[in-house]
Amino acid sequence: MISILNKILNKLKKQKDISLNEFLNIADIEDNCITTIDGFILMILNIKAQNFGLLSEKELVNRMNSMSVEFSNERYPYKILIIPKIVDITETIKEQEELKQKVDNVIFREIIENRINFLQNFVSDKEIIENDFFLIIWEKETEKAKIELQKRANNWKNRLRNCELKSEILNKEELIFLIKTFNLTSYKNEDNDYKNHISKIDRKELNVKNK
Repeated sequence: MISILNKILNKLKKQKDISLNEFLNIADIEDNCITTIDGFILMILNIKAQNFGLLSEKELVNRMNSMSVEFSNERYPYKILIIPKIVDITETIKEQEELKQKVDNVIFREIIENRINFLQNFVSDKEIIENDFFLIIWEKETEKAKIELQKRANNWKNRLRNCELKSEILNKEELIFLIKTFNLTSYKNEDNDYKNHISKIDRKELNVKNK
């Protein structure tokens, strides 16, 4: 899918009779599911990023152990995408500006002003990157596929919660936005390989009895 998206603009010029949906292998997007042309239904979870650098060494080891257990218990295939994006500090600056208007103390106002200036200069001098984490699960399209997929998604949310990680199932609008992400300026440069930006982790299906 990623390799197709990387070349989509050039191919669209050469093959105008083929729709965008065909290039993306997307038949439909509804509710919180993507239906593919080749007969699969996908559901995507967004795993909220967490700063593990704030954990002690013991806490980090415990967290890694619990994550190893939870992930190894999954019997079905899944894919993890890690997509970097430039940090948006707009809301943070807005909060600081509002706070500055509420304080009367000159020294406090100066501290807040210095904080705002620091944030703006820090971000303007560097491309500060944060990662978005997505977990993709899928089922072959059948009458009960959506029900089974919803069960798997809920199980994943519980597993991640056991690891003290928050996650949400993407809705229709969020799925569309994620797909559009691949067509942003930072990704559609011909010299820009998706593989340089997007990490992909695959988990193959295990041979498990009594599924």
